[in-house]
Order: sequence, then structure tokens, then C-alpha cells
Amino acid sequence: MFPVMPQVTLYTKPDCALCTQLYEDLRWVQQERAFALTTLDICTDPALFERFQYFVPILEIDGTLYFPPHDLLQLRQRILSAASP
Repeated sequence: MFPVMPQVTLYTKPDCALCTQLYEDLRWVQQERAFALTTLDICTDPALFERFQYFVPILEIDGTLYFPPHDLLQLRQRILSAASP
């Protein structure tokens, strides 16, 4: 059986230092465990902007949303757990 590749979406907006830091943390975790990473700028979608404008950066890991604050070790564990069968 092949390991499952987690699907991770990072909801961001321009000029967001927290978004940039979280993206860098995600790239660091990707060195240990492969996962599909998508970034979405909430400013390009009115519905996403309305829903998330005060909460970015938001992570979605395999359909589950995680709101700030984000911790690198907790983030790593969530991704590793998502990869487990």
C-alpha cells in the first residue's frame, strides 16, 4: 500500500507576513514529508474574502480547516498524521 499524499491549502492575502512565514514553514515540512501544497489568495475570490478576511493565514489539510495561531511543530504533526493510513 502506498502512503497517502496529504492535500494542503494555504489561504493567504497580499502583504501578509504571517502568511509568508507559514508558507516557509510548510516548505520546511515538505522536506521531510511530501504533500500537495496549494496557495489561494483570498482577494481573488469574493466568497473566500468574505469568509476568511480576518483570519488568514488559514490552513486546510485534507478538508479540515485550521485557524491561527499556527505552530510549526503542531503543523508538522498534523501533516504527518494526515499521511498515516
